[in-house]
Amino acid sequence: MTNEGSQLFRGLAPLPAGGRSLRTLPGEVVVPLRVARRPFQFASLARLDDEVKRAITHGASVEGLRDATIRWWRDGYRIFRRFLIESNLEVMFLRGEPDAQARVLEGWIAWSRSRGLLHGSVRTYWRGVLSLFDRFTILDHVENPLRQFRLPRASAPLPHAISREDAEQLIIFLRNASGPRFRAARNIAMVGSMLYAGLRRGEVIRLTLNDVNRLAQTIQVRRGKGRDGGKDRVAYIPSQLAALLAAYEREREVRGDALAKPYFLHDRRSEPITEGTIRRLFATIRAKTRLEVAPHRLRHTFVTLLRQAGVADRITMDLAGHASLAMVQRYSTVFSGEHLEAAERLRLDVDL
Repeated sequence: MTNEGSQLFRGLAPLPAGGRSLRTLPGEVVVPLRVARRPFQFASLARLDDEVKRAITHGASVEGLRDATIRWWRDGYRIFRRFLIESNLEVMFLRGEPDAQARVLEGWIAWSRSRGLLHGSVRTYWRGVLSLFDRFTILDHVENPLRQFRLPRASAPLPHAISREDAEQLIIFLRNASGPRFRAARNIAMVGSMLYAGLRRGEVIRLTLNDVNRLAQTIQVRRGKGRDGGKDRVAYIPSQLAALLAAYEREREVRGDALAKPYFLHDRRSEPITEGTIRRLFATIRAKTRLEVAPHRLRHTFVTLLRQAGVADRITMDLAGHASLAMVQRYSTVFSGEHLEAAERLRLDVDL
């Protein structure tokens, strides 16, 4: 592969000889480097489409990947496929020549940015296609052309977590929200489970009555993130979250929601909440409070608040259901002022 075009876009550079980082992405696997592979070569775009469908089926049925991961793959491939067609580059990309594929991939980055996509979005689509095409390597030992490059760089992101003050403002807003009492209690129980217990959006949706045990102060999280259907874990209910959950359960009893079983969180028709329910709630929160908050940011906030409270990383790792301490560090945000506060703890017993 030539390097002529590989420096055109900052961050889209060839990997150094000897391999790539072993850090995996959601839905990604570590693909062995020293395996004989066939070139990424297909007779037509329709043939590539067929292989993509096969890879998606494998990811969903054999690997047990989440719907969110499958949507991530589909979205990335949809954007990449549109680029190939609009740029009339499908033949060039599919004939299996690494140098030509490198130029096409660089063109995809330029095409994406020329259409106003944020750097983070470009990176997200790239990662989705990268992870999807890795299945070709797994299933048929086909080379993944995206593996020849580092991930495109993204702009420095905003803090992933919200501050303690913003978290407090969020709870106060939900506590004072107008509308039916049941809906208000449900919404604050939903958001509280993310903020105080670190539950993901899908984990909150899947909660059943039997999963929440306020007496034992535990939440049984089933089929969390991970391959093969996801892994189970136990989350814990601190006293403030227990109060929010108790208030919601009282509203359930007032409504006589026996028909809502086995779901813990449900709508006015006693049906389980959906991703749309959560999406609309957070859109309302952002519009009325100006807080840049989303479900996964609350999970980052959960980890950050544990660190600020002095909880050991090893305990935080278990509470969040992370697989490594490195992931805990990635999720924790350090806010302005924390460095000076930490430095001020260094004191000597001398008179100055």
